[in-house]
Amino acid sequence: EMSVKWTEMLRNILLVLGLVVLVMGEQGPEQIHLALTGDPSEMSVMWVTQEAPEAPVVDYGLDTSLGMSAVASSHTYSEGGWSGFIQTAVMTNLKPGTAYFYKVKDGSDIFRFMSAPAESDFPDVSLVTFADVGTDSYPGAPLNDHYVASLVNASMPPHAVLLQGDIAYDKGNDSTWDAFFQQVQPFAAHVPLMTAPGNEDHAYNFSSYRNRVFMPTQSPTETLAPWWYSFDLSFVHVVSMCTEASHDGGTGYWPNTTQYEWLEADLAKAHAQRATRPWIIVMGHRPLYCSSNDYYDCNMWGPKAREALEPLFQQYHVDLYLSGHVHSYERTYPVFNGTATSESYQDAAATVHAMVGSGGAGLTSHWSEQPEWSAKRIIAYGVGHIHANKTALRFDFVQTGQNGTVSDGVSITDTFTLIKSQ
Repeated sequence: EMSVKWTEMLRNILLVLGLVVLVMGEQGPEQIHLALTGDPSEMSVMWVTQEAPEAPVVDYGLDTSLGMSAVASSHTYSEGGWSGFIQTAVMTNLKPGTAYFYKVKDGSDIFRFMSAPAESDFPDVSLVTFADVGTDSYPGAPLNDHYVASLVNASMPPHAVLLQGDIAYDKGNDSTWDAFFQQVQPFAAHVPLMTAPGNEDHAYNFSSYRNRVFMPTQSPTETLAPWWYSFDLSFVHVVSMCTEASHDGGTGYWPNTTQYEWLEADLAKAHAQRATRPWIIVMGHRPLYCSSNDYYDCNMWGPKAREALEPLFQQYHVDLYLSGHVHSYERTYPVFNGTATSESYQDAAATVHAMVGSGGAGLTSHWSEQPEWSAKRIIAYGVGHIHANKTALRFDFVQTGQNGTVSDGVSITDTFTLIKSQ
Protein backbone atom coordinates (compact mmCIF):
# COMPACT_ATOMS: atom_id res chain seq x y z
CA GLU A 1 0.00 0.00 0.00
CA MET A 2 2.87 2.37 0.86
CA SER A 3 4.48 1.61 -2.53
CA VAL A 4 1.23 2.45 -4.32
CA LYS A 5 0.99 5.78 -2.45
CA TRP A 6 4.59 6.71 -3.31
CA THR A 7 4.01 5.75 -6.97
CA GLU A 8 0.90 7.91 -7.15
CA MET A 9 2.72 10.81 -5.44
CA LEU A 10 5.62 10.56 -7.90
CA ARG A 11 3.21 10.43 -10.83
CA ASN A 12 1.51 13.62 -9.66
CA ILE A 13 4.85 15.39 -9.15
CA LEU A 14 6.03 14.45 -12.64
CA LEU A 15 2.72 15.55 -14.12
CA VAL A 16 2.94 18.94 -12.42
CA LEU A 17 6.54 19.39 -13.56
CA GLY A 18 5.55 18.51 -17.11
CA LEU A 19 2.70 21.00 -17.08
CA VAL A 20 4.95 23.71 -15.64
CA VAL A 21 7.37 23.22 -18.52
CA LEU A 22 4.49 23.56 -20.98
CA VAL A 23 3.11 26.69 -19.35
CA MET A 24 6.49 28.36 -18.96
CA GLY A 25 7.85 27.28 -22.33
CA GLU A 26 7.96 29.20 -25.56
CA GLN A 27 4.71 30.73 -26.74
CA GLY A 28 5.01 29.29 -30.24
CA PRO A 29 2.98 26.45 -31.75
CA GLU A 30 2.96 23.15 -29.91
CA GLN A 31 0.96 19.90 -29.70
CA ILE A 32 0.95 19.55 -33.50
CA HIS A 33 -1.02 16.54 -34.74
CA LEU A 34 -2.55 15.32 -38.00
CA ALA A 35 -5.81 13.56 -38.81
CA LEU A 36 -7.51 12.19 -41.89
CA THR A 37 -10.67 13.97 -43.05
CA GLY A 38 -12.24 11.15 -45.07
CA ASP A 39 -11.16 12.84 -48.32
CA PRO A 40 -7.88 11.35 -49.62
CA SER A 41 -6.91 14.72 -51.13
CA GLU A 42 -6.89 16.33 -47.67
CA MET A 43 -5.05 16.18 -44.36
CA SER A 44 -5.99 18.17 -41.28
CA VAL A 45 -3.54 19.60 -38.76
CA MET A 46 -4.22 21.01 -35.28
CA TRP A 47 -1.90 22.93 -32.98
CA VAL A 48 -2.03 25.03 -29.82
CA THR A 49 -0.67 28.49 -29.01
CA GLN A 50 -0.75 30.28 -25.67
CA GLU A 51 -1.63 33.60 -27.28
CA ALA A 52 -4.35 34.36 -29.83
CA PRO A 53 -2.73 34.15 -33.30
CA GLU A 54 -3.12 37.05 -35.70
CA ALA A 55 -3.29 34.98 -38.89
CA PRO A 56 -2.83 31.23 -38.29
CA VAL A 57 -1.60 29.48 -41.42
CA VAL A 58 0.02 26.19 -42.35
CA ASP A 59 2.41 26.15 -45.31
CA TYR A 60 2.91 22.87 -47.17
CA GLY A 61 4.28 21.42 -50.38
CA LEU A 62 6.07 18.57 -52.14
CA ASP A 63 9.47 19.65 -50.82
CA THR A 64 10.83 21.81 -48.02
CA SER A 65 10.35 24.98 -50.06
CA LEU A 66 6.62 24.37 -49.43
CA GLY A 67 4.70 26.76 -51.73
CA MET A 68 1.06 26.11 -50.76
CA SER A 69 -0.83 27.36 -47.74
CA ALA A 70 -4.08 26.85 -45.83
CA VAL A 71 -5.65 29.34 -43.46
CA ALA A 72 -6.55 27.93 -40.06
CA SER A 73 -9.58 28.60 -37.90
CA SER A 74 -8.95 29.35 -34.22
CA HIS A 75 -11.00 28.68 -31.12
CA THR A 76 -10.67 28.30 -27.38
CA TYR A 77 -12.69 26.91 -24.47
CA SER A 78 -12.57 27.37 -20.71
CA GLU A 79 -13.75 24.08 -19.18
CA GLY A 80 -11.33 22.72 -16.62
CA GLY A 81 -9.67 26.11 -16.28
CA TRP A 82 -7.84 25.74 -19.57
CA SER A 83 -6.51 28.76 -21.43
CA GLY A 84 -4.96 28.78 -24.87
CA PHE A 85 -5.97 28.74 -28.52
CA ILE A 86 -6.49 25.75 -30.81
CA GLN A 87 -5.85 26.15 -34.52
CA THR A 88 -7.24 23.82 -37.18
CA ALA A 89 -6.30 23.84 -40.85
CA VAL A 90 -7.05 21.45 -43.70
CA MET A 91 -4.35 20.97 -46.33
CA THR A 92 -6.14 20.41 -49.66
CA ASN A 93 -5.41 19.37 -53.25
CA LEU A 94 -2.97 16.69 -52.12
CA LYS A 95 -1.78 14.09 -54.59
CA PRO A 96 -2.66 10.63 -53.24
CA GLY A 97 0.01 8.45 -51.64
CA THR A 98 2.59 11.22 -51.84
CA ALA A 99 5.15 12.62 -49.39
CA TYR A 100 4.41 16.20 -48.30
CA PHE A 101 6.18 18.67 -46.04
CA TYR A 102 4.49 21.28 -43.88
CA LYS A 103 5.21 23.97 -41.34
CA VAL A 104 2.91 25.71 -38.91
CA LYS A 105 3.63 29.39 -39.44
CA ASP A 106 5.55 31.41 -36.84
CA GLY A 107 7.66 28.87 -35.14
CA SER A 108 7.28 25.19 -35.91
CA ASP A 109 9.77 22.79 -37.47
CA ILE A 110 9.10 21.35 -40.91
CA PHE A 111 7.34 17.99 -40.68
CA ARG A 112 6.80 15.28 -43.28
CA PHE A 113 3.73 13.10 -43.88
CA MET A 114 2.32 10.77 -46.50
CA SER A 115 -1.05 11.68 -47.99
CA ALA A 116 -3.77 9.03 -48.02
CA PRO A 117 -3.94 6.63 -50.96
CA ALA A 118 -6.49 7.41 -53.67
CA GLU A 119 -9.80 5.59 -53.51
CA SER A 120 -8.85 3.83 -56.76
CA ASP A 121 -5.41 2.78 -55.44
CA PHE A 122 -5.08 -0.17 -53.13
CA PRO A 123 -1.65 -0.38 -51.48
CA ASP A 124 -1.01 -2.58 -48.46
CA VAL A 125 -2.20 -0.85 -45.28
CA SER A 126 -0.32 -0.39 -42.00
CA LEU A 127 -2.15 0.70 -38.84
CA VAL A 128 -1.09 0.98 -35.20
CA THR A 129 -3.70 0.66 -32.45
CA PHE A 130 -3.81 1.02 -28.67
CA ALA A 131 -5.83 2.61 -25.85
CA ASP A 132 -5.56 3.78 -22.24
CA VAL A 133 -2.44 5.88 -22.59
CA GLY A 134 -2.09 8.86 -20.24
CA THR A 135 0.84 11.24 -20.03
CA ASP A 136 4.48 10.26 -19.77
CA SER A 137 4.14 10.27 -15.98
CA TYR A 138 2.37 6.91 -16.34
CA PRO A 139 4.77 3.94 -16.49
CA GLY A 140 4.02 2.51 -19.92
CA ALA A 141 3.14 5.60 -21.98
CA PRO A 142 6.74 6.52 -22.89
CA LEU A 143 7.44 2.95 -24.01
CA ASN A 144 4.60 2.94 -26.53
CA ASP A 145 5.05 6.57 -27.60
CA HIS A 146 8.73 6.03 -28.35
CA TYR A 147 8.04 2.82 -30.24
CA VAL A 148 5.37 4.41 -32.44
CA ALA A 149 7.63 7.42 -33.06
CA SER A 150 10.33 5.01 -34.26
CA LEU A 151 7.98 3.83 -37.02
CA VAL A 152 7.75 7.29 -38.62
CA ASN A 153 10.91 6.67 -40.64
CA ALA A 154 10.29 2.97 -41.25
CA SER A 155 10.22 1.60 -44.79
CA MET A 156 6.43 1.34 -44.41
CA PRO A 157 5.28 3.87 -41.79
CA PRO A 158 1.73 3.53 -40.47
CA HIS A 159 -1.01 5.06 -42.57
CA ALA A 160 -2.73 5.99 -39.29
CA VAL A 161 -2.63 5.47 -35.52
CA LEU A 162 -5.94 4.35 -34.01
CA LEU A 163 -6.38 5.44 -30.40
CA GLN A 164 -9.58 4.01 -28.95
CA GLY A 165 -10.15 6.11 -25.88
CA ASP A 166 -8.88 6.99 -22.40
CA ILE A 167 -6.40 9.34 -23.93
CA ALA A 168 -4.93 11.87 -21.48
CA TYR A 169 -6.43 10.84 -18.11
CA ASP A 170 -7.09 14.48 -17.25
CA LYS A 171 -9.00 13.78 -13.99
CA GLY A 172 -10.64 17.17 -14.44
CA ASN A 173 -7.32 19.00 -14.91
CA ASP A 174 -7.56 20.12 -18.49
CA SER A 175 -3.89 21.07 -18.84
CA THR A 176 -3.12 17.35 -18.82
CA TRP A 177 -4.23 17.34 -22.46
CA ASP A 178 -1.40 19.78 -23.22
CA ALA A 179 1.11 17.30 -21.81
CA PHE A 180 -0.42 14.42 -23.77
CA PHE A 181 -0.45 16.07 -27.18
CA GLN A 182 3.05 17.42 -26.68
CA GLN A 183 4.38 13.94 -25.85
CA VAL A 184 2.80 12.33 -28.95
CA GLN A 185 3.88 15.08 -31.36
CA PRO A 186 6.98 13.08 -32.45
CA PHE A 187 4.65 10.68 -34.26
CA ALA A 188 1.32 12.52 -34.46
CA ALA A 189 2.87 15.39 -36.43
CA HIS A 190 3.79 12.82 -39.12
CA VAL A 191 1.06 10.16 -38.98
CA PRO A 192 -2.70 10.82 -38.66
CA LEU A 193 -4.05 10.20 -35.16
CA MET A 194 -7.61 8.83 -35.30
CA THR A 195 -9.48 8.62 -31.99
CA ALA A 196 -12.58 7.38 -30.16
CA PRO A 197 -13.77 8.67 -26.77
CA GLY A 198 -13.29 6.67 -23.58
CA ASN A 199 -14.77 6.94 -20.11
CA GLU A 200 -11.67 8.73 -18.77
CA ASP A 201 -12.24 11.45 -21.40
CA HIS A 202 -15.64 12.32 -19.92
CA ALA A 203 -14.77 15.46 -17.90
CA TYR A 204 -17.01 18.45 -18.63
CA ASN A 205 -19.15 16.29 -20.95
CA PHE A 206 -16.13 15.24 -23.02
CA SER A 207 -15.40 18.91 -23.77
CA SER A 208 -11.61 18.54 -23.78
CA TYR A 209 -11.70 15.50 -26.05
CA ARG A 210 -14.10 17.05 -28.54
CA ASN A 211 -12.27 20.40 -28.67
CA ARG A 212 -8.80 18.92 -29.17
CA VAL A 213 -9.29 16.42 -32.00
CA PHE A 214 -10.54 16.92 -35.55
CA MET A 215 -12.16 13.89 -37.14
CA PRO A 216 -13.90 12.97 -40.44
CA THR A 217 -17.28 14.64 -41.15
CA GLN A 218 -16.12 17.73 -39.24
CA SER A 219 -15.64 21.04 -41.06
CA PRO A 220 -12.73 23.35 -40.09
CA THR A 221 -15.16 25.83 -38.58
CA GLU A 222 -16.79 23.21 -36.33
CA THR A 223 -15.05 23.27 -32.97
CA LEU A 224 -16.40 19.97 -31.57
CA ALA A 225 -15.36 16.58 -32.96
CA PRO A 226 -18.10 14.06 -33.85
CA TRP A 227 -18.96 11.26 -31.45
CA TRP A 228 -18.62 8.71 -34.26
CA TYR A 229 -17.35 8.61 -37.84
CA SER A 230 -15.80 6.31 -40.44
CA PHE A 231 -13.24 6.45 -43.21
CA ASP A 232 -11.79 4.31 -45.99
CA LEU A 233 -8.11 3.51 -46.28
CA SER A 234 -7.20 1.30 -49.23
CA PHE A 235 -8.54 -2.21 -48.49
CA VAL A 236 -9.88 -1.22 -45.06
CA HIS A 237 -13.03 0.52 -43.86
CA VAL A 238 -12.57 1.85 -40.31
CA VAL A 239 -15.49 2.76 -38.04
CA SER A 240 -14.99 4.72 -34.82
CA MET A 241 -17.94 4.43 -32.45
CA CYS A 242 -18.75 5.80 -28.99
CA THR A 243 -19.29 3.24 -26.24
CA GLU A 244 -19.79 6.01 -23.67
CA ALA A 245 -23.57 6.30 -23.55
CA SER A 246 -23.77 9.23 -21.14
CA HIS A 247 -23.72 11.76 -23.97
CA ASP A 248 -27.00 10.46 -25.40
CA GLY A 249 -29.38 9.99 -22.51
CA GLY A 250 -27.75 6.74 -21.45
CA THR A 251 -28.80 4.81 -24.57
CA GLY A 252 -26.11 5.77 -27.02
CA TYR A 253 -25.58 2.46 -28.89
CA TRP A 254 -28.95 0.70 -28.58
CA PRO A 255 -31.45 0.20 -31.43
CA ASN A 256 -33.43 3.29 -32.43
CA THR A 257 -30.73 5.67 -31.16
CA THR A 258 -28.97 8.07 -33.51
CA GLN A 259 -25.64 6.27 -33.29
CA TYR A 260 -27.14 2.82 -33.83
CA GLU A 261 -29.02 3.94 -36.94
CA TRP A 262 -25.89 5.64 -38.28
CA LEU A 263 -23.78 2.55 -37.52
CA GLU A 264 -26.20 0.20 -39.28
CA ALA A 265 -26.30 2.40 -42.39
CA ASP A 266 -22.51 2.77 -42.42
CA LEU A 267 -21.88 -0.98 -42.05
CA ALA A 268 -24.46 -1.79 -44.73
CA LYS A 269 -22.74 0.57 -47.16
CA ALA A 270 -19.30 -0.82 -46.35
CA HIS A 271 -20.51 -4.42 -46.66
CA ALA A 272 -21.86 -3.67 -50.13
CA GLN A 273 -18.35 -2.63 -51.21
CA ARG A 274 -16.59 -5.84 -50.12
CA ALA A 275 -15.43 -6.64 -53.64
CA THR A 276 -13.03 -3.68 -53.60
CA ARG A 277 -12.63 -3.02 -49.86
CA PRO A 278 -12.83 -6.40 -48.10
CA TRP A 279 -12.01 -5.50 -44.48
CA ILE A 280 -14.25 -3.79 -41.92
CA ILE A 281 -12.70 -2.73 -38.60
CA VAL A 282 -14.77 -1.17 -35.81
CA MET A 283 -13.08 0.53 -32.87
CA GLY A 284 -14.69 1.55 -29.58
CA HIS A 285 -13.32 2.05 -26.12
CA ARG A 286 -15.00 -0.72 -24.14
CA PRO A 287 -14.53 -4.43 -24.93
CA LEU A 288 -17.47 -6.67 -25.80
CA TYR A 289 -15.37 -9.66 -24.69
CA CYS A 290 -12.80 -9.75 -21.90
CA SER A 291 -11.81 -12.10 -19.09
CA SER A 292 -9.86 -10.06 -16.57
CA ASN A 293 -10.92 -9.97 -12.92
CA ASP A 294 -12.87 -6.78 -13.68
CA TYR A 295 -16.32 -8.22 -12.97
CA TYR A 296 -18.44 -5.27 -14.11
CA ASP A 297 -16.77 -4.72 -17.49
CA CYS A 298 -16.30 -8.37 -18.43
CA ASN A 299 -19.38 -9.97 -16.88
CA MET A 300 -21.99 -7.20 -16.99
CA TRP A 301 -21.27 -4.37 -19.44
CA GLY A 302 -19.74 -6.53 -22.19
CA PRO A 303 -22.50 -9.17 -22.37
CA LYS A 304 -25.21 -6.48 -22.21
CA ALA A 305 -23.62 -4.36 -24.98
CA ARG A 306 -23.28 -7.49 -27.13
CA GLU A 307 -27.08 -7.72 -27.20
CA ALA A 308 -27.14 -4.41 -29.09
CA LEU A 309 -24.03 -4.60 -31.24
CA GLU A 310 -23.31 -8.24 -32.08
CA PRO A 311 -26.34 -8.72 -34.36
CA LEU A 312 -25.11 -5.79 -36.46
CA PHE A 313 -21.53 -7.04 -36.47
CA GLN A 314 -22.70 -10.49 -37.53
CA GLN A 315 -25.14 -9.28 -40.17
CA TYR A 316 -22.56 -7.09 -41.89
CA HIS A 317 -19.58 -9.36 -41.18
CA VAL A 318 -17.39 -7.00 -39.18
CA ASP A 319 -13.95 -8.58 -39.30
CA LEU A 320 -12.24 -7.00 -36.29
CA TYR A 321 -13.38 -5.06 -33.23
CA LEU A 322 -10.66 -3.03 -31.46
CA SER A 323 -11.07 -1.89 -27.86
CA GLY A 324 -9.23 -1.01 -24.67
CA HIS A 325 -10.56 0.00 -21.22
CA VAL A 326 -9.22 -3.09 -19.44
CA HIS A 327 -5.47 -2.54 -19.08
CA SER A 328 -4.11 -5.65 -20.74
CA TYR A 329 -4.13 -7.42 -24.10
CA GLU A 330 -6.59 -10.12 -25.06
CA ARG A 331 -7.70 -11.54 -28.40
CA THR A 332 -10.52 -13.88 -29.15
CA TYR A 333 -11.20 -16.56 -31.69
CA PRO A 334 -13.97 -15.61 -34.14
CA VAL A 335 -16.85 -15.38 -31.66
CA PHE A 336 -20.59 -14.73 -31.67
CA ASN A 337 -23.08 -14.83 -28.82
CA GLY A 338 -20.44 -15.98 -26.37
CA THR A 339 -19.34 -18.98 -28.44
CA ALA A 340 -16.26 -19.38 -30.63
CA THR A 341 -17.34 -20.30 -34.15
CA SER A 342 -13.89 -21.72 -34.94
CA GLU A 343 -10.28 -21.66 -33.81
CA SER A 344 -9.29 -20.88 -37.40
CA TYR A 345 -8.99 -17.32 -38.72
CA GLN A 346 -9.51 -18.32 -42.35
CA ASP A 347 -12.85 -17.14 -43.74
CA ALA A 348 -13.96 -16.38 -40.20
CA ALA A 349 -17.69 -16.74 -39.62
CA ALA A 350 -17.77 -14.13 -36.85
CA THR A 351 -15.93 -11.07 -35.54
CA VAL A 352 -12.51 -11.32 -33.89
CA HIS A 353 -12.02 -9.02 -30.89
CA ALA A 354 -8.65 -7.50 -29.94
CA MET A 355 -8.53 -5.62 -26.63
CA VAL A 356 -5.40 -3.43 -26.58
CA GLY A 357 -5.75 -1.58 -23.28
CA SER A 358 -1.99 -1.74 -22.83
CA GLY A 359 -1.26 1.85 -23.87
CA GLY A 360 0.53 2.96 -20.73
CA ALA A 361 -1.76 3.81 -17.80
CA GLY A 362 -0.96 0.89 -15.52
CA LEU A 363 -1.73 -2.78 -16.05
CA THR A 364 -4.42 -5.24 -14.96
CA SER A 365 -3.16 -7.49 -12.20
CA HIS A 366 -5.13 -10.72 -12.61
CA TRP A 367 -7.20 -12.79 -15.03
CA SER A 368 -10.33 -14.76 -14.36
CA GLU A 369 -10.62 -18.33 -15.65
CA GLN A 370 -9.99 -18.31 -19.40
CA PRO A 371 -13.17 -18.78 -21.46
CA GLU A 372 -13.18 -21.05 -24.51
CA TRP A 373 -13.53 -18.03 -26.83
CA SER A 374 -10.34 -16.40 -25.48
CA ALA A 375 -7.29 -17.24 -27.59
CA LYS A 376 -4.48 -15.20 -25.99
CA ARG A 377 -3.99 -13.03 -22.90
CA ILE A 378 -0.96 -10.88 -22.06
CA ILE A 379 -0.35 -8.44 -19.19
CA ALA A 380 2.26 -6.08 -20.61
CA TYR A 381 2.57 -2.70 -22.27
CA GLY A 382 2.36 -2.72 -26.05
CA VAL A 383 0.50 -1.81 -29.22
CA GLY A 384 -1.28 -3.64 -31.98
CA HIS A 385 0.24 -3.40 -35.45
CA ILE A 386 -2.04 -4.24 -38.38
CA HIS A 387 -0.88 -5.06 -41.92
CA ALA A 388 -3.61 -5.65 -44.50
CA ASN A 389 -3.83 -6.48 -48.19
CA LYS A 390 -6.81 -7.72 -50.18
CA THR A 391 -6.77 -11.29 -48.87
CA ALA A 392 -4.96 -11.18 -45.51
CA LEU A 393 -5.01 -9.02 -42.39
CA ARG A 394 -2.18 -9.72 -39.95
CA PHE A 395 -2.35 -8.43 -36.38
CA ASP A 396 0.80 -8.37 -34.23
CA PHE A 397 0.87 -7.47 -30.55
CA VAL A 398 4.16 -5.63 -30.15
CA GLN A 399 5.17 -5.78 -26.50
CA THR A 400 7.15 -2.68 -25.52
CA GLY A 401 7.87 -3.48 -21.87
CA GLN A 402 6.59 -4.48 -18.46
CA ASN A 403 6.45 -2.53 -15.22
CA GLY A 404 7.78 0.60 -16.91
CA THR A 405 10.98 -1.02 -18.20
CA VAL A 406 12.25 -2.20 -21.56
CA SER A 407 14.48 -4.86 -20.04
CA ASP A 408 12.90 -7.50 -22.25
CA GLY A 409 13.17 -5.33 -25.36
CA VAL A 410 10.52 -4.74 -27.99
CA SER A 411 9.14 -7.99 -29.36
CA ILE A 412 6.08 -9.49 -31.03
CA THR A 413 4.45 -11.70 -28.41
CA ASP A 414 1.22 -12.54 -30.24
CA THR A 415 0.13 -12.68 -33.85
CA PHE A 416 -2.84 -13.88 -35.88
CA THR A 417 -3.84 -13.54 -39.52
CA LEU A 418 -7.36 -13.21 -40.88
CA ILE A 419 -7.56 -14.72 -44.38
CA LYS A 420 -10.22 -14.31 -47.05
CA SER A 421 -9.99 -17.05 -49.64
CA GLN A 422 -13.25 -16.17 -51.36
